[in-house]
Amino acid sequence: MENLKAAKTAYDGLKNKIKEIDLKTEGISGNKYEADFKNSINDDLNTAKALQVLIALLKDEKVSGKEKVKALKEMDSVLGLDLLEKEKIIVPAEIKKLVAERESARKNKDWKLADKLRENIEKLGFRVSDSDKGAEISKI
Repeated sequence: MENLKAAKTAYDGLKNKIKEIDLKTEGISGNKYEADFKNSINDDLNTAKALQVLIALLKDEKVSGKEKVKALKEMDSVLGLDLLEKEKIIVPAEIKKLVAERESARKNKDWKLADKLRENIEKLGFRVSDSDKGAEISKI
């Protein structure tokens, strides 16, 4: 069970890192990573090494966001992890109400209330993140 939990945590970490890719960033091609990935897979299906290549690609700030996504699509077509699929979550009305209250508290600069509401949301199994588009809700 511990190994399954560790695998789930690692998978969630990958998905979160992929969400952070900025498609507007300029940079170099990800072809080197694609080649390294193919070599790893062709080396007796060395998935551990292939995953290391994928993680290295995500961490490389020199590779442009679009190139990362292009390379990830190629890698994921082999791994079948659905790394680029967005998780569809159903947000209960109670959570939506708390998020709206938190947004209102933030607009009124009532940071204590906003923090308390964030804690309540997290206790109910959801996470709220602030972005340029407003509050984004995800499952913990």
